[in-house]
Amino acid sequence: MPVASEAAETPRRRCIASGLTADKAELIRFVIDPGQRVVPDLDGKLPGRGVYVAPERALVDRAVARGLFAKAVHARVKAGADLADQVAAGLVRRMIEASDGAAGGRDKLGVLAPGVPVMDGLTAAELGGAFGREAVVHAVVDRGKLGDRLLALQRHLAGFRAKAERAGPGVNEAG
Repeated sequence: MPVASEAAETPRRRCIASGLTADKAELIRFVIDPGQRVVPDLDGKLPGRGVYVAPERALVDRAVARGLFAKAVHARVKAGADLADQVAAGLVRRMIEASDGAAGGRDKLGVLAPGVPVMDGLTAAELGGAFGREAVVHAVVDRGKLGDRLLALQRHLAGFRAKAERAGPGVNEAG
């Protein structure tokens, strides 16, 4: 009787803009809605066949400009010129540490939560929006399913922020 492998293989997908093959969790999924519009599926739960693009603004823009979504699904679809902006805004809505927070606060987080990654890809206003407040500088989510999802979102968001907009490297190992 064959022995099952200890670790199940992670599904891999190909980016329609770069040709890169990667774990599907490392790519941005898009689906076609009933109106034939391309929509980002950032949670990977929308019905329909997924089309994948690496998490970089330039690659999403390339896929829109060259009609790659239509080619991938073999149908006429509408991909708005603002699709990369839609992805970036959706990633921000799902994300936790303000990029404009003081370094001293980050140091305190490193002491209080050693080994927990510090994500600094959001401004205080963006992070505050997640809590229904004007501004929030620090929030802590421990390792686990939610923490892992936030780290993946941070990596994706980094590809949609212009280098000049980034206040830091994105994810720093605290402590």
